[in-house]
Amino acid sequence: MKTLYSLPSGPANALAAALHRLEEIVDEENTALTERLKVDLDDMNHRKSRALLELTRTARAVPVATLGADAKAAILRLREKLARNSRLLETNIAAVRRVADLLSHALHEADSDGTYSARGAMTA
Repeated sequence: MKTLYSLPSGPANALAAALHRLEEIVDEENTALTERLKVDLDDMNHRKSRALLELTRTARAVPVATLGADAKAAILRLREKLARNSRLLETNIAAVRRVADLLSHALHEADSDGTYSARGAMTA
């Protein structure tokens, strides 16, 4: 793996690997959400959380001043992918809410005999 940092190989490689793992997970979820594939969001959230924790812990060992241009570019790329991920998840949640609202309304209508509604009064 090409190192993105001007540090000794240990911390540099660990940070590059952590960035790469998180980017792969985010890419996987973004693809699933974009292509409307079945995805276990709980599992995906767990995997992202673990990868973010690993990245946070690894990043503590890497002074910001030692980051090269490639490392900064990788971090910016990840930031953009996480922003897209956030937008996709917000869209997904809004759609789920809309479906839940529609189902709730349909169940409410099915339970009502229409006695006290304007529609029921017209058909009576």
